Amino acid sequence: MPRLKPAKSESRVALSNVAKSYEWHYEAFILEATEIISRILIKRNISRTELARRMGVSQPRVTMMLAGKKVGVGSLVRAFAALNCTMHIDLGPVSEGVRIPESLRMEDQ
Repeated sequence: MPRLKPAKSESRVALSNVAKSYEWHYEAFILEATEIISRILIKRNISRTELARRMGVSQPRVTMMLAGKKVGVGSLVRAFAALNCTMHIDLGPVSEGVRIPESLRMEDQ
């Protein structure tokens, strides 16, 4: 007779769902912030090398950050500060897509 696996408790399933939700929200936040930084660079004609110099990090580190790899909130704040910008967190219902400030929208949007 096959052995049955014990059923997951409701609380364990709930914790798993919260973790997935947290990860999704974190990734969405990083995506939104890095997209805004990229648009600021384009709009102001600032290279990744120049941003790296202003941040005191290497250019490959900036490239990794903008790709969303190994990036934390501290790196994002440092990038915004290097661009002489402030970062605001807008809380609201979950929506699809990245919210780009009106001033940073490109011609094709």
